[in-house]
Amino acid sequence: MAGVRELRSEAPSDSESSYFDDLESEIDERFDLIGDAIAKPDWRLSACCASCCCVVFFLVIAIYTWPYYLGDVQDTWIAYINSPPPSVQNLSRELLVRADHIAKVLEDRGTMVPPSLDIVCSGGGMLSMYCVGAHSVLKSLERLNRTKVARMAGASGGGDFAFRAGIYSDRTIAIEQNLALAQVEAEHPWAFSLPVVAMTVDDLWRILGHAIVDNPANNLTRLSDVAFLSITVLVPWPKTVVASRYTSRTQAYEAFIGTGSCFILPSAVSRLEFFYDGKLAFDGALLDCEPHFTDDHGWQLVVSLDELDVENKDAILLGKYTIDEAVRLMEKGQDDVATLVRSFNQEQRVTRSPEVPAMRILGESAEEWDTFDCTGSPLSDTNIVLIQVGYLLSVAFCIVCLPWSGFFCCKRWCRHFE
Repeated sequence: MAGVRELRSEAPSDSESSYFDDLESEIDERFDLIGDAIAKPDWRLSACCASCCCVVFFLVIAIYTWPYYLGDVQDTWIAYINSPPPSVQNLSRELLVRADHIAKVLEDRGTMVPPSLDIVCSGGGMLSMYCVGAHSVLKSLERLNRTKVARMAGASGGGDFAFRAGIYSDRTIAIEQNLALAQVEAEHPWAFSLPVVAMTVDDLWRILGHAIVDNPANNLTRLSDVAFLSITVLVPWPKTVVASRYTSRTQAYEAFIGTGSCFILPSAVSRLEFFYDGKLAFDGALLDCEPHFTDDHGWQLVVSLDELDVENKDAILLGKYTIDEAVRLMEKGQDDVATLVRSFNQEQRVTRSPEVPAMRILGESAEEWDTFDCTGSPLSDTNIVLIQVGYLLSVAFCIVCLPWSGFFCCKRWCRHFE
């Protein structure tokens, strides 16, 4: 033990003393750097990052308060729903006269028409005006006792078409609504610029939905088993439901909006309109963009709006179009359905025309594929699972990765200003 005490009493060597001195100096230097960082933060970097956060915050606020800037636009739209401008009424009558003339020509030529015909319109936003034109000719043929339009089905814009075609006995109303929306745009162009047009149209379509279902003159019994609307709901993964029975005005409104909207859009948030049948709902085109009839009822006219070849196609899809563009699109629907009907052969299960790529007449039967995308291509169970998994991964990315990615991108951008 004496030896141990002697060792502890010995002074450290010069090399050991130098090592400890250097270690102590390094520790002191690091603490000084930490203290400086706390006492003197990089105010330029902090200010830049704070500015980025403020820009993002106010951008989100601006997006979700957008419906509150649309007061004049909404008032104009409501006025035109109740009483369309005379110019719109005149154009609507001209389109119906044109449809009657096309039907009469088909009758005079002895054109064979399916005795009963359902209409399926794919998703495609306001391109569904093409279906409105086709429907007007088929209803004219129905008046001539050449066919009967029995049922309509659709998703997104096609679902909105099916809903309005089912509830209105007067063909003029849906045509006037399409033209009146273009008139509203002509009077308020700022609200229909491309960055915001989808939000504006979504808001105005909710007003239209209320105007339709809250009107006691519109009988919901006309819709049940006539209008079939594809809607995507979250359970929590995406799943397709088809609305075909309308038991209340609230449920009918939810179906009309749910087939073509999304629960995260500003008007859905501001109006607290998120659901269909108690589940979060959004565009029915995600999983079944073209809901076919498969019950051997007869024949169906299937319209794939994605196959349309028209000018300004993407803008019209979003709801940005002029009255002239709306008239041309509905006239094209009238002409194309007449061309396709002239090619109809009841001995063939599928009738197509090379001049009309967006339409075909199919026999209704139990098919191998139950769901279709917006081009009319079938979706297998594997395709649907991949879409569902992709959706869930996208949600996870938005929740977990996107905020951090934004933070690091903002920080990296701000480094350029140091």
